[in-house]
Amino acid sequence: MFKSIFFLSVVFSISLQAQDYLYDDAYESDYELIKDTISTDNQIKASSQIGFRGEYGVSTLLSNYKAKHATSYSFGLVKTLPLYSNFSLLTEVSYSVLQSSMSLTFKKDSKTPTRFLDTDVQMNYISIAPIFRLYVTSSRSFFIELGTKLSYLLSSDYGFDYSRSSLVPLSELTQMKQAASNFNIDFNKLDFGIVIGTGYKFGSYVELFGRAIIGIPSVLDYSKPKSSPAATIHFERANTELNENDIDDIKTQNWMATVGLGFFM
Repeated sequence: MFKSIFFLSVVFSISLQAQDYLYDDAYESDYELIKDTISTDNQIKASSQIGFRGEYGVSTLLSNYKAKHATSYSFGLVKTLPLYSNFSLLTEVSYSVLQSSMSLTFKKDSKTPTRFLDTDVQMNYISIAPIFRLYVTSSRSFFIELGTKLSYLLSSDYGFDYSRSSLVPLSELTQMKQAASNFNIDFNKLDFGIVIGTGYKFGSYVELFGRAIIGIPSVLDYSKPKSSPAATIHFERANTELNENDIDDIKTQNWMATVGLGFFM
């Protein structure tokens, strides 16, 4: 009887120890799973950020007519949304100022030489840009970007620069300015472009980047010169001078190259 009780006590003790061991094993496994889940969740939250970005660079109107680049800048807010461990979606809302200069020609009559002048153009946009970002290093520092940018024209302005006509006779310069008053340029309200970029992120809060934005549709809406006066101003083509029958041939797309800084919270 005593031996039976002793044997049962030993078996019960062994079973309790085995149960404790299995429990500790299962508890440790569950703990590790929960810890990994929390860690992953924290990483996702850490990479989902709101920030401010500013860019500065050059812009021009890509055209089959002569155009010159000028300074441009952009600033706005950005929200990052992680889609995978090294892949994110950025949504940006920004205000952009694009400037350019286009070359124009003026000819008083068939007996006088062709004169040249410039028109300085400025376009102010509000834009929204969904951009995909791929981190190409395990440290999530160096990245490349590809996306689109949809812009709405808030305002535009252009003026004339007569510095290239400083030696033109006064009477001819007066006629040129009269012709300029009949020269009208409008810009389409909507613009759409492709965004290509690359950059480097320092830690979690600061990044340096460079971008090129290439416009797709033509932004220029040109009105034919009025019938009076007879002497008119035209866009200067790269090879031949534009005439009345070539008006529809004008194509101009926004182009912008910038470097910038981003700051995140």
